[in-house]
Amino acid sequence: KPVEATWYTLAMLYTSQQRYGKAVNAFEQAAQLSVHPSQYFISMGTLYVAMQQPQRALNAFDAAADSSGYEPPEMKADIDSQVAAGRARAWNAMSSPSARP
Repeated sequence: KPVEATWYTLAMLYTSQQRYGKAVNAFEQAAQLSVHPSQYFISMGTLYVAMQQPQRALNAFDAAADSSGYEPPEMKADIDSQVAAGRARAWNAMSSPSARP
């Protein structure tokens, strides 16, 4: 049975191959198995921005923020900062001409 680390490794492999859809799915599996899933959601959000899917990116960043309460205190500020930066990128992508139908 695949474990969190296996899904993370697979996600990183897919990301390096620019197979972002498969990478998102692998990060999602890792997040479901993790007691500290925020970083996986941030990675998903970042990939959604790269895939020009800003609404999905915002949803992933929201999930990261919602799960950040489970992170160790020394990591929470960094997670919150990454979420804010990711949300800004997603909102910027929503206002760019390439994001319009």
